[in-house]
Amino acid sequence: MKNKTDLQNLIKEIQGRKFWIASAPVLFQNCYPWIGFIDMRKYLGFGFKIVILTLKNNYLWQFIDEDENYLITKRIVEMFIKKTIFKPFKVWQKFQKKLIKNFQHLNKINLKELSNKELVSEYLNFVENFTNEWTIPLVMEGTAVYTEKSLLPKFKKELNTLDNKTISEYFTILTQPEKLSFIGKERLDFLKICLIIFRNKKILKFLKKKIKISKIKDLDPPFYKQLLEHQKKFYWVRTNYFKTEPITIFKFFLFLKEEIKNKTKKEINKEYRDLKNYSKNILKRKRDILREIKISQRLKKELEAISFFSYCFDERKEMALRGSHYAAELLKELADRVKISYLTLDCALPEEMPKIISEGKKKWFKILSQRKKKFIFVYQYKTKWQIYAGIKAENLWKILFKEEQVKVKMIEGITVSRGERNYTGGRVRVVINPFKDPFRPGEILVTTMTRPEFLPLLKKARGIITDEGGMTCHAAIISRELNIPCIVGTKKATKVFKNGDRIILRLNHGKIEKVNL
Repeated sequence: MKNKTDLQNLIKEIQGRKFWIASAPVLFQNCYPWIGFIDMRKYLGFGFKIVILTLKNNYLWQFIDEDENYLITKRIVEMFIKKTIFKPFKVWQKFQKKLIKNFQHLNKINLKELSNKELVSEYLNFVENFTNEWTIPLVMEGTAVYTEKSLLPKFKKELNTLDNKTISEYFTILTQPEKLSFIGKERLDFLKICLIIFRNKKILKFLKKKIKISKIKDLDPPFYKQLLEHQKKFYWVRTNYFKTEPITIFKFFLFLKEEIKNKTKKEINKEYRDLKNYSKNILKRKRDILREIKISQRLKKELEAISFFSYCFDERKEMALRGSHYAAELLKELADRVKISYLTLDCALPEEMPKIISEGKKKWFKILSQRKKKFIFVYQYKTKWQIYAGIKAENLWKILFKEEQVKVKMIEGITVSRGERNYTGGRVRVVINPFKDPFRPGEILVTTMTRPEFLPLLKKARGIITDEGGMTCHAAIISRELNIPCIVGTKKATKVFKNGDRIILRLNHGKIEKVNL
């Protein structure tokens, strides 16, 4: 009876809220650290009252109340202004260092040589470190909601004598991180290797032929060493919460061949210089804008806060992607021991893993298989978290995912990058899975939200449109670094537009319009 009452109360909670939704392909083990929402109050004194994670066939949707999102970001902006945010963020840095040590430790051991007890111990220790590292930065989940609901309107009000185009451009620059994203850092290092190739006629000659990576090692040991160092440093850069295999040195070598084939030395050198001078240039542009306009000191500090949180958000993403690789490796070894597919074992909670290993497949297979089809994880403040599967999950699913009839020709979002244009246009390509869905150069990429694995597509896109996100999201940061037109936060672009639709992005106003042919 208690479970039925809990479910009824939860349904009432859901129906009375407007949720901000984020989504991604995942292994549940890699998103389990989001349980850090529960411990957030320990470090900050406040947190979210309800968080819902829904999973279906290794795809996750995260639901957070928009009003809570807004109020929590408002508090951390205030903490930034008063400089009290840096105390918990220093704790976060300690958790980062501890997790990196855990990565290094796991690199040194052979999981197959461990006993079941030792393996479970390594797994639980890693999950604890991974979750701790996630907990404090989870407070930044709501920066997009706050930026669009509060900060941008304030900025427009104080600069009401300027046109919308200028206001949007200035706001974008002033909220931009002052350091390169991890994708930018990898790209800078990668382009540096490309330029070394152009100066090395011996390597350049062999690069145009079919050649084994071992031959490169013999041909030019210093070059091979530099390529190996790049691989060790950035093996995780194109992974996600589901695809966790590291990029091999051979794969990076193929990326180099493709880059050299498709771009001239002059083009690569220009991009390299732009990225190398990114921090210096963005700081100069910010100083120039602030000298030109007059805004209150309070607003200036709020803009600095969002810029700072944008960089921190990217830093959190880096650690999450690096950790995903180790979580998956541990999960696969555990799955081998218990003779259950790792994609099925993935639906276990960490605290269940010792029992699963000791009790075996027979008792747990049915429970985990049911969860794999569809399950919902719910955290509510002052109550124990709950997992719903089967019929209960179906009922909740229908409430959370209400079908909408979308029949419009124009939608609006937030212009986060102009690409030095007022408008652009092209044909739509809706991409949900960047590893499977086709994409051609010059198309407009339409997706729910971008992630690091979208990078090869982003570089080919004429423009980017997302359902989710704001000024501080992944698509915003990367599109500005790559100078590609981008509109985010449309809520429904993937529902309105279909493959092949011809559209125009009106970047001055954040509008996207379908064009009749």
